[in-house]
Amino acid sequence: MPVLKLSQGLLESLNSRGKDKEDFFDSTTKGLMVQVRASGRKTYYFRERGEDGKTIQLKIADADAIRLNVVRELIKQRRAAQAKAALATFANPMAEALVAPPSEPAASSPLLATFVREAYLPFIRTYKRSYSCDVSLLNNHVLPFFGDKQLHELTKSDLVDFINTRRATHKPGTINRVIILMRYIYNLALKWETPGVDKNRVSGTPLLEENNKKERFLTSEEVDRLVYCVKISRNPMLKYIVPGLILTGARKQELLKSRWVDFDFDTKIWRIPMSKSGKARHVPISDSLELLLNS
Repeated sequence: MPVLKLSQGLLESLNSRGKDKEDFFDSTTKGLMVQVRASGRKTYYFRERGEDGKTIQLKIADADAIRLNVVRELIKQRRAAQAKAALATFANPMAEALVAPPSEPAASSPLLATFVREAYLPFIRTYKRSYSCDVSLLNNHVLPFFGDKQLHELTKSDLVDFINTRRATHKPGTINRVIILMRYIYNLALKWETPGVDKNRVSGTPLLEENNKKERFLTSEEVDRLVYCVKISRNPMLKYIVPGLILTGARKQELLKSRWVDFDFDTKIWRIPMSKSGKARHVPISDSLELLLNS
């Protein structure tokens, strides 16, 4: 059972070393363990001794759903809660009469990291084409900032701090995607009637202005040079692909994955069944395009 000083980079490079599974212990956080299976799946566990002196092992989360720094913070919070409970057992019984009656407990909700791991990721995995993009945004932005907060604890001030911090290093588009993602997470938490969640804490947070839209069109001279380079290319298909892209404005993969059945020469419409938006779209077949397709 190797003991390593785990880091996010090291964690991603670990493998089972030819075994069905291998356990790696963290030298920084006592009890933290990462189990790596031959399939490549990595899982966080926490080991500690129970009241009977026996070792117990608790599963925390899959490593692709939560970052290492968030796991360390969760373990720290668990130990703090255990220490507080232990101190309470030594309290002076005589002081109980001086203690004010307990107030109504605050509404409790799951940690954002827990909700993401146990509810959000399993749900979007079933249908969302951009699942890997969500995982990347969660691991790089959402969980490091908000993963250790309960859903009902998130404040507008937290969001402002996040935006101000990220603006120094990231483009507005990236920040906006994080805000939109968190807004969706809270909408699902409300829809699923998650305990302690009474409103969308991200709703009303304005998106940043994005000034990164660029439009660039080829000049007639550039088109002529491009056509010439295509003609002398060793790739025999370029003379069809490049003019097809110019004539339709389609994306490269849309054209490369096109099928004859998608072209209706009677109505002069090319149907692209799955565009970037996830919906079908239609492109007119010009005379030049029809001539190219029939060549």
